[in-house]
Amino acid sequence: MYETIKLIWTDEDFENMGWHDNRLYGIIFDTQRFRLSFDIDYIFEWSETLDSFLVAPSTLDFENISNTSIKIDFRDTQSIIIHQILRINERKTPFGTIEWFYTIETDVGEISFWATSFVQNIKAIPIWTTAQDLDRTPSFNHSTP
Repeated sequence: MYETIKLIWTDEDFENMGWHDNRLYGIIFDTQRFRLSFDIDYIFEWSETLDSFLVAPSTLDFENISNTSIKIDFRDTQSIIIHQILRINERKTPFGTIEWFYTIETDVGEISFWATSFVQNIKAIPIWTTAQDLDRTPSFNHSTP
C-alpha cells in the first residue's frame, strides 16, 4: 500500500511503476519541444479483492521524442487501455544524453518512440473507486437553444 503518493514521478521511478489497465484519454504532440504527452488515469493500487482501485488523473510526458510510430485500430472500440509500457535499448545520443526505446502496448495497438526521459504529474489526489478509471469522458449538453 502506498503510504505517501508522490505528485511527480520520473524515469528514475520506472522500475517502481506500472501502467497495466490505465485508461488513456488523449495524446498531445508538442512538436516545438519534442514532447509526447498522454492524459491517463493512473492506478496506484488494486484492493486485495480486486473490487476497488486507487486512481488519479495524470499526465505522462515523454521528452525529446523521435521516430514515433502509432499503430492503433479503433474498429471495435473508442477507448484505449494500456497493458504495459516497455523501455529497452538504452543508448547515448550524439548530444551525450541517454535515450530509451519505449513501447506502449494497449488493447487496440501500440505506440513506440525514442525518448530521453519522462515525467508523470499527478493532477489530483488519488481516490478509491470501484472502476479502474475515473470515467472522465466529457459530457456535452445537446440541448437546442
